[in-house]
Amino acid sequence: MITAVNKRDSIVKSALVLFAERGYDATTIPMIAASAGVGAGTIYRYFENKEVLGNKIFQEYLDIFTETVKNGFPHDDSIRTQFHHIFKTMVHFTTEQDQALYFIKIHSGAHFL
Repeated sequence: MITAVNKRDSIVKSALVLFAERGYDATTIPMIAASAGVGAGTIYRYFENKEVLGNKIFQEYLDIFTETVKNGFPHDDSIRTQFHHIFKTMVHFTTEQDQALYFIKIHSGAHFL
């Protein structure tokens, strides 16, 4: 049985993949629902509309990216060490969340934010 948290997570992950691959405007709620394995109406239980879903995804993954960079940041070390930390964590985020990074990049000035 799929729980509410799993449905929400599945919707977010499916939307992220589709938004990254097709773009926000070319992705429809029925596409997201089909990819997530839920009915289109289920999406509206968690998100008011596609704009709210896109905004929530952007905010969530931007927060994850920010926390990734902040985690273990060497505040008292040299600028070189700080830069190395930022670079290393950005590479890690890119490796782990490549679609999220692409989504953030191409949608940073989007009308739905």
